[in-house]
Amino acid sequence: MIIATLILTLLAFPSSFRYRKILTADIRASLNADINAQDNNTDIGHARLGVQGKLLKEFQYQVEVDFASTHFWKDVFLDLHHIDYAQVKIGKFKLPFCMDELTSFRDLDFVDRTFTARKLAPGRDIGVMLHGRILKDGLSYQAGVFLHDGENSESKTGVRGVPGYATRVTAQPLKNLHLGAAFVGSDVPEGLNSLREKGFTTVFVQGPRLRFGTEFSWEPGPFSIKSEWVHESEARKGQGIHEENLPARISRGAYVTVMWHFAKPFQLGGRFEQVRNGSADPEGMPFSSPRAPTLPTETQNIWTGGVNWFVLPFAKIQFNGVQNGHWAAEARFQFSM
Repeated sequence: MIIATLILTLLAFPSSFRYRKILTADIRASLNADINAQDNNTDIGHARLGVQGKLLKEFQYQVEVDFASTHFWKDVFLDLHHIDYAQVKIGKFKLPFCMDELTSFRDLDFVDRTFTARKLAPGRDIGVMLHGRILKDGLSYQAGVFLHDGENSESKTGVRGVPGYATRVTAQPLKNLHLGAAFVGSDVPEGLNSLREKGFTTVFVQGPRLRFGTEFSWEPGPFSIKSEWVHESEARKGQGIHEENLPARISRGAYVTVMWHFAKPFQLGGRFEQVRNGSADPEGMPFSSPRAPTLPTETQNIWTGGVNWFVLPFAKIQFNGVQNGHWAAEARFQFSM
């Protein structure tokens, strides 16, 4: 309903805004060294079409859809930008959390986002957000309220936390140096509704789902270093076999990325990432039961290396090798006009 209202608002003022067409698409291919793997494929990762521009001089807007996604509507919002330090954004867009998740897929260093971004970051939802820049643009903030805690939070039952509260603060104390911290909180209804993460135990949860994150980026010339750390906890109130409270389920993710633009059309990069799940204050024997008091500590270490070839200003080709228990090769062709 909110999305439809925003679109009708734009159509009601056909002479008051300028628009720019956006057409983006990418094709991905993956080859898994594990002969039993089910994810050897070629597919369309994104096939997007949209418009963006200004409305009545004081508003920026964007409407974007993705024909290859299960969530057809992507960014659909109005942004009142009259005052730099107090702008208001309303519609559907990404919750302000996780630098890698907030990076446009057109600007990603690798074929895929980090596991941390794909599984622990909230993603998009409908809401309203206050944001701005202060201290001569050296400090930025974002604070919003959303209907849920993001599309990435959907569990096997399709349940998200409600509502979602998000804040993020970023600073640039030195040239090319970026620092940030963010928080997202929501409340998850009772059920087998923990975050859906391949390779990790899904458990019964009830109560607050809290996310904390820090981010770092330094880009001195042709080199760049990026890193993030995300901590996520899900309460399990009354989820024991005798309806007792259980220790929260804990998920953590962290990564370090190093990139080198060694020639004009080419860029080399490497990334190490670790993700871990378990229980808060683990005591006793761990079990994989969804109602176990102590959950097993499960860890994945993922190595990614790759090369980016910027064929044209609007097109690039990416080749990646990924080690996550076994080797896989990934390739991606992307263009944006």
